[in-house]
Amino acid sequence: MSVPEPPVPIRSMTGFALVRRQTIAGELTISVRTVNHRGLDLHFHIGNELGVFENAMRTVLKQHLGRGHVEVRMSLQRDSEAQSGSYNRELLGRYLSSFKQACDDFELASKPDLNALLTMPGIFSGAAEPTSLDGAFEAQVIEGLAACLNDLNAYREREARELCAGLEPEIRAIADASSDIERIRAEAIPHFHARLRQKLLALLGEAAISEAAIGKASLGGKAIGG
Repeated sequence: MSVPEPPVPIRSMTGFALVRRQTIAGELTISVRTVNHRGLDLHFHIGNELGVFENAMRTVLKQHLGRGHVEVRMSLQRDSEAQSGSYNRELLGRYLSSFKQACDDFELASKPDLNALLTMPGIFSGAAEPTSLDGAFEAQVIEGLAACLNDLNAYREREARELCAGLEPEIRAIADASSDIERIRAEAIPHFHARLRQKLLALLGEAAISEAAIGKASLGGKAIGG
């Protein structure tokens, strides 16, 4: 016995996909992770610069996903940032000084994150003016997100097929056991009737006993035929 193909694809609730796209503004990295949830619970980790596209992204997500806890992460490595080899030493120094002063003021033992500091506005000097994130870039964001969601759903369908394949032996075993029980029951009923007839004859002598009465009595055979 095999599991019939469903009318729509079965998808696991857990999945992950990541895509990278070269855009007019730089390299865009998008990842989507899903786990089980009774509704569609969307969480974005995309930064302020990309936050303006959240509503458009929500629309695409709702078209591809029915439910689940969904984490969307997106980052943009601008071409100007990749090409620039210099940074504003004076401005970085002021950021570091402010960081140290805040730690002293609040008695915090913490170290600055250089990767985070290098993303602060104005740190890189001499860089080309960054490309504006306009409608053309938004279209590339949506295209990249849709591609990521297609990969995600393919992953979830593949995982679901593997789960179904693992369940098929169990389903076959249950079906076989049910068939065995039905066969044993069919074979046992005549023996129960014969045994019940013998007991009734022993109790009632030669009195007439109808098969209908034996059939009714066999429904409560646990009390008589034990």
